[in-house]
Amino acid sequence: MESILKRQHKRGQAAMEFLMTYGWAILAAIIAIGVLAYFGVFNPGRLAGSQGIINPPFNVDAFVIEDEGAAGTCNALADFDCIRMEMTQNLGETMLNANLVLTLVSKQGWDSALTPLTCTNNLAVGADWGSGSLVTWTCAVAAAGTNAWNNGVSTSSDLTLTYRTSGSTLDQTSTGSIRGVST
Repeated sequence: MESILKRQHKRGQAAMEFLMTYGWAILAAIIAIGVLAYFGVFNPGRLAGSQGIINPPFNVDAFVIEDEGAAGTCNALADFDCIRMEMTQNLGETMLNANLVLTLVSKQGWDSALTPLTCTNNLAVGADWGSGSLVTWTCAVAAAGTNAWNNGVSTSSDLTLTYRTSGSTLDQTSTGSIRGVST
């Protein structure tokens, strides 16, 4: 009877040593994963890079997120930041009354939402947007001291483009997003 108890005790001790060894290894792995998560290694925004996308019939050909500083391309006034985009419309017919609204979703180190901004384009006043033509949209975001960003700030914005096809009285919308780092 005594030898049976000794054997069970030895097996119990071996099982406990096995669990303790692997328990410490699992605890170390959990701590390592926690440290990596704390430093942002698993942040998909850092891995994904810049992206500009909008639903058909449009295409975002290029975009920049600018920390303007002085008077220039974003606004005639100094200290405006902006997002500029080149878009092509591929509907196959002329568009009327194109209007782009940009909503800032997130900005690194700042979590208040800006009021949606109406953007301006390089079309002549009252001009229509012909199929296959490239239009540059400029969205002045904020004056310095209010909600401006600095060089190197990550930004994500939602886009809503409202338009009307020739011969129609109904507005159509297309949505998308812009994500990147300011230059």
